[in-house]
Amino acid sequence: MCVNAPVFIRELELTEPVEDLELPPRPDGTAYQGARLLVRLQRAPVGEVQLPPDRLSAEAIVNAIWKDLSGSINALRAEVSLPPLALLTTRGVAAVDALSHGSHDFKNQQGLNAGGAKCKGTPSPPKLTAPVTVAEIELTSPDAVRYISIAEAEPDEVRQALVLVRAGGRPLTTIAVDAPGGRVDAESCAAQAHAALAAAGDLPEPDSAALSGPPAVDSSPGAVQYPQISVVIATRERPQLLARCLRSLAELDYPDYEVIVVDNAPLTDDTVQLIRQWTELSVRYVREDRRGLAAAHNRGLLEAHGAIVAFTDDDVIVDKCWLREIVGAFRAADDVACVTGLIMPAELQTQPQVILEAQGNFGKGFRQRVVDLDTHRPADPLFPFTAGKLGSGANMSFDRDKLRAVGGFDPATGVGTAARGGDDLSAFFTVIAAGFQLVYQPTALVWHHHRRDFDSMVGQAHGYGVGLGAYLMSAVWRHPALLGSALRRAPAALAYAFGPSSPRTANASGSGWPRKLIWLERRGLLLGPFAYVRSRWNTRNEPHLFKN
Repeated sequence: MCVNAPVFIRELELTEPVEDLELPPRPDGTAYQGARLLVRLQRAPVGEVQLPPDRLSAEAIVNAIWKDLSGSINALRAEVSLPPLALLTTRGVAAVDALSHGSHDFKNQQGLNAGGAKCKGTPSPPKLTAPVTVAEIELTSPDAVRYISIAEAEPDEVRQALVLVRAGGRPLTTIAVDAPGGRVDAESCAAQAHAALAAAGDLPEPDSAALSGPPAVDSSPGAVQYPQISVVIATRERPQLLARCLRSLAELDYPDYEVIVVDNAPLTDDTVQLIRQWTELSVRYVREDRRGLAAAHNRGLLEAHGAIVAFTDDDVIVDKCWLREIVGAFRAADDVACVTGLIMPAELQTQPQVILEAQGNFGKGFRQRVVDLDTHRPADPLFPFTAGKLGSGANMSFDRDKLRAVGGFDPATGVGTAARGGDDLSAFFTVIAAGFQLVYQPTALVWHHHRRDFDSMVGQAHGYGVGLGAYLMSAVWRHPALLGSALRRAPAALAYAFGPSSPRTANASGSGWPRKLIWLERRGLLLGPFAYVRSRWNTRNEPHLFKN
């Protein structure tokens, strides 16, 4: 079968009987040249197989799945303490398990093993092959699909599309659909979206509140219904990406916000020239010569006039309701210091972008979550050290005064320092350790442009590992009272990071994350604490903008 031959894409659930597959005609009347089956086990992704049109009998499908994916199937079974299967039949996995084990929900078990039950409506990401169209559909008016990016494809090529499904503006799930020529048929897409939501028992209520309205009213005396928000973007020598981000900020549906661009240790005047010529919205330019993302974020925090400071990156496009949803999330609990949000891919044109999206865990689901050390403590034995499950720096907002009070961002962390990252995780940990609440708000949405090439992934994987190790060192360095708690959790943390059967390792293998990158990330994790100590030494003479 030719690599670019049009194939029929279908999901196959292994807990159901496998039947012969008949290929339907293509929309243009021509024939598909085979089938790509996205294989799942109780909705958890297993992998995919591609078959020619003459090998689509039930027996041939089962044989191909067992040949290519038996290891992945048994890895999922091991996670719920089931013995390995010796064979797969056309009756499906459920028929085998019914003999002695009953029913198991692998999808939810994966969430439990990761430290907390997964919320309803949080599907496992579909298997994708680049280039992939990225789009969204609104179920209350499904006559059109809005494209974020379109797959580079010939008119007769059938590609895939990753579609964000909304109802009343609220993101509900993502689905993978056929995209002939990179385009999505709105009617077919809406039907598949309804089917996916119905299968998950997550159909939207007819009277559910829509977005774009005012945030929840704060009825406390003297409360400001639309508090000023300061949007801070740290950047360094990427004016084209910054311009795209600024254009999306100009479209925000919020009455009172300012935009601050922090130019971090610039080598040229390209960024300042861009801001001087910018006319679509008012932007305040600030230069910060101390190298490092945390230093740039602290400068933005210092310069901010708004009661809420929303941080994003220059390679991001923000949703028009981003700030309204952030304000609503700050009112979701009594003492919120931080709000994080959903991060969707803005493009999936290359396979490295697809792999990074599957492994990077940018999206944290489609249900609001409130976490703290008290009544909202998640069922995660490693909490609060697993701050990476709470959000990412491309979409994080803070109560300005609360973040200043706890010391701001750790200047020894972040890209641009020896620590290479971890500034966002350190800030999440710090506000929670101080007794405040963090809210994950999926309706506060941004679209992120992942790096396109494999070489960038190599540096990113190592840097992520170093940053994670540096963050963990920062957590105990800045909060020595938690050292005992960290040591008690160390064996479980090491098993989670390095264990061959841990969910983290299984996710890396299932997403196609190359083994080289797994080891680079692990090596970086071990080096991270030493990198943090070096970074602390490098910044020892620099003034701290905030004291805790």
